[in-house]
Amino acid sequence: MVGAKPAFLNAGTKTSVVNDFLPRGGPASSLDTFIDRGKDYDFALIKRDDDLHVHFESKASFRSKGQDDDWRRFRALLAAIGFTHGFQPWPFWIQYWRDGKLMTNRFTTACKLTRTPHAPFDTVIETKFIGRKGTRNSAIRLAAKFFQNKTDLSKGLAHLLFLFRESGNSSTHFDVRTLAICSLFEGMVTLMFEELGLESSVLANDPQFANYLTVRDRLAKRLRKIGAASGRAAYQRLAGLLSHAEAIRVRDRYEALCRFFGLDFQNMMKSRLQAWSDERNLLAHGSWERKDVSFDNQASIAGAINILVLKLAGYSGRMKASTFAGQIEDRYLVI
Repeated sequence: MVGAKPAFLNAGTKTSVVNDFLPRGGPASSLDTFIDRGKDYDFALIKRDDDLHVHFESKASFRSKGQDDDWRRFRALLAAIGFTHGFQPWPFWIQYWRDGKLMTNRFTTACKLTRTPHAPFDTVIETKFIGRKGTRNSAIRLAAKFFQNKTDLSKGLAHLLFLFRESGNSSTHFDVRTLAICSLFEGMVTLMFEELGLESSVLANDPQFANYLTVRDRLAKRLRKIGAASGRAAYQRLAGLLSHAEAIRVRDRYEALCRFFGLDFQNMMKSRLQAWSDERNLLAHGSWERKDVSFDNQASIAGAINILVLKLAGYSGRMKASTFAGQIEDRYLVI
């Protein structure tokens, strides 16, 4: 992958230099590799000059179902690398070997990868792995396991995360990027809420939602009767709008997801919801001139997206939650 590098490092390259005239030099080493070892396959991310090489190798004791299964696992790994690193995971060269035979040798145009500044990880994180020459169940592995399931949730999130990375295009106006992130935040929250089946628990645990639906339907019915009797279209229009007003809003879905994942809403997640509200309402209604550019708000909303996706994938640990935070200690969180 062009112009990319691993966010995590735990291994490296040793190079020996031998000259016919000079004494043999000692080996030079560089920390340029991340290795994750699993039961079915190992993978490594290796920095080579200005590019990133991804190596994916199955274990001797593991046998996949076939070529389609191999590609499914590999594409899930690429999606996980894209999410954790914040760039579009588009290799310009892929070699695929199976049973000692070269099955695919594919070249595409080498191009600079689109990236977002709001990646959930960077090289400051996971330094505890340095020198171990391999770890297990890294954030990349956990995300890959999630993406390879091919459920409606994993496929939907993969698409939304693709758009999330595209929104980081540096040629796009900052406010347009913020509006895109706000929309993606809403889409991800709604998708997770629905696919995790949280609506029934929300309705069961808080009677206000059931009461809301009862009152809504009663008022809409009354407005329709008034509209039919008076012949005034305004009443019918109001009835139509009211009958489609949802009881559970994005705010309620977001709070439900925070409870589901055990996230501290008051101290960690509430401010991110407020950042979304502050940015989304003005930008979505065209009030560009009434607001100042807020780097903090954009980073907070993006951080909320990354936190929810990481928890969905089963990750617990340190992550970058606010790219633009002024103080380094405010940039990272343990989730």
